[in-house]
Amino acid sequence: MNRPSRKLGHRCLCWTITLLGLVGVWPAALAASEIGGQSFVEHVKLDDTELQLNGVGMRAVLWIKGYAAGLYLRNKATTPAEVLGQRGPKRIDMRMLLDVDSQEFVKAVEGGVRENCTEAEMHALADRLQRFERVIASLGALKKGDVIHLDFMPDRGLVLTMNGTARGEPIAGED
Repeated sequence: MNRPSRKLGHRCLCWTITLLGLVGVWPAALAASEIGGQSFVEHVKLDDTELQLNGVGMRAVLWIKGYAAGLYLRNKATTPAEVLGQRGPKRIDMRMLLDVDSQEFVKAVEGGVRENCTEAEMHALADRLQRFERVIASLGALKKGDVIHLDFMPDRGLVLTMNGTARGEPIAGED
C-alpha cells in the first residue's frame, strides 16, 4: 500500500488508510453491494448525515475468507486520496465470515499501521492506537455473522460497535 500524498496536509492519515486497507475496501475496484454472501444497504445515516455505499470488498488469505466489508462516505470516491480528503462522518461495515480470536484482529491493525505510517505518525498515534487495540481485544472471540461498525463522527471520534452495541470509549481525532 502506498502512503498518502503529503499534499493532503500535515495530519496523520495512516489511521484511515490502515482501516481501509485492513478491510480491503479500495473503492476504485469495488462497485457491487453484495460480496461473500453479504448484502450491504446503499445508504446509512450516521451523525445526522446521509452516507452512501462507496464500495465493498473481502479480506481473504489464500482461500480463507475472513470478512466482507462496505465503506460508506458522504460522496463517492475512486481513489484513496479522495476517500481521505472527505470531511465528516464515515463508516466501515464489517461482516465476519469465520470465527477468529480478537487478538488476531489486533495483530492485523498493528501490522497495518506499521506498514503505512512513518515513525513520526506512529508516535502521534501511539496512545490512541493502544486504546483502539484494547477495545478490539475486549471483544473476545469474533464469531461468523458478527457485524462490526467502525464509525468516524467528527464530534466524537472513532466509535466501534459490535452487533449494535458500542464498545469502549470513542477515540478522538480524524487521523
